Amino acid sequence: VIQDGEKKQYSPKEIKGFGTNNGQLYLSYNGKIDVSSQFYNQLTESREPIWKEESTFLKTIVKGNTNLLMHDNNNIVTFYYQSSNNNIQPLIYKIYNDKVSVKKNEQFKNQLRANVHCGTTNWNKLKYSKSDLENYFIKYNTCVSGDEGTSAKTVNNTKSVIEFGIYFMNEGSTI
Repeated sequence: VIQDGEKKQYSPKEIKGFGTNNGQLYLSYNGKIDVSSQFYNQLTESREPIWKEESTFLKTIVKGNTNLLMHDNNNIVTFYYQSSNNNIQPLIYKIYNDKVSVKKNEQFKNQLRANVHCGTTNWNKLKYSKSDLENYFIKYNTCVSGDEGTSAKTVNNTKSVIEFGIYFMNEGSTI
């Protein structure tokens, strides 16, 4: 951000998030990030994620009663959800090797069943993918509030100029 002719940088600890004029919203997150590899030749034998405390920005995929957020560090894509109490929680998913075969820890399905569930869902078909989770959160927001919220599908990404808005952290404030 350029302020008074000077370039100014903000960290996720200093601001609540930022938005672009094409509708993208990034929220600050200070917490657990799964750094487990998703590459089959680098899988661990543990079904539990490898957590690292980080400060980063999460991209909002669905904004509504409950938000779907995404972290992409070019090696692994992880998803998070933010309920109306403003706590951001990771959706747990991990591919691991138990010495016999490759397996999946799909704990995210139990998290959604317990915390973000309305209506009927075929849990066996739900995948830990952007499109599946995006559709799930749109249906959830529609079910609980009658409003699907804002989906990344509706955002126009063809603009060449990006303008940012900064949301500063104030005690007790929300975006």
